[in-house]
Amino acid sequence: MVLGKKDYDKNPVPTVSNEHNPNHYRSTEWASFRGKRTDGDYADYGTEVQIFQFRK
Repeated sequence: MVLGKKDYDKNPVPTVSNEHNPNHYRSTEWASFRGKRTDGDYADYGTEVQIFQFRK
């Protein structure tokens, strides 16, 4: 998935979910997730955020 600046408010989860195909992750904005991931590149803020932390 390639995101432009205008897409940072998007939610990077599958758009098709139903009782047979449920979401496995909690919703989050891409900018928030990506920002937390890059924080660890510049300083030690403890454990780097991982996608498994959003699993339901």
